[in-house]
Amino acid sequence: SRDELYLTAMSRLSDELIRRLGAVDPGPPSALLAARVGIFFDFLDEFGDGYENMLGLGGPGTPAAILEIGRSARVKVCEVTYRALRIDDPPQVLRTAVQAWVAGVEWAGLDWFRTRGCPRAEVEQLMCIQFLMMLIGVGALDPVVANRVEWLTGVEPTDGSFAWFLHMAAARYSIRTAANLTRLLAAGDS
Repeated sequence: SRDELYLTAMSRLSDELIRRLGAVDPGPPSALLAARVGIFFDFLDEFGDGYENMLGLGGPGTPAAILEIGRSARVKVCEVTYRALRIDDPPQVLRTAVQAWVAGVEWAGLDWFRTRGCPRAEVEQLMCIQFLMMLIGVGALDPVVANRVEWLTGVEPTDGSFAWFLHMAAARYSIRTAANLTRLLAAGDS
C-alpha cells in the first residue's frame, strides 16, 4: 500500500543516515564530531524534506510508525556519540545532555535547510562548540564525564577545532571578562 511504501522509505532514510554517520574514520574527537555534523548537513541537503517528515514535522497527521522511526534514529545517533566518547554505559545526565544536543543539531540543521540564512560552516561550527561546552558542563556534574573530558583534552591536537575554539574565545573576550571569570573562580575557594 501507499502507507507501507512511505514507511519503508522513511525506514531506509533513517538507516542511510546511521550508515553514513558510522562510516567516519576514527580520529581526534573534534575531527570525528565535525565530520559527523558535516555528514548530517550533507544528508539534509539531499533528504531534508524526507527527514522533516520522519520527525513528524510534515504535519499533525504523521503516523505513529513514522514518528517511531525518527525516535529510533535519534537513539542511534546518541549511541554513535557515546561510542565516540568511549563511554559504554553513559550516566543519565550525559544521556539527557546528548539527547538535547542531538535535538538542537536537528533543529539548527533544519532551520539552515529551510532558510539558508546563516552560512552552513558557521552553523556546523556552532554545533561543535555547543557539544564541547555541553560536555564540559556535564563533566562538572559527573565524574565519568569529567574523566572523558580529561581524556578528550589529552588526545586533541593543538591545531584541532576544539583548540581553535578555545583560542577564538580567548581572543574575543576582553581582559575585563577574564578578570570576571577569575573572580568567579576565586569565589569558589573561600
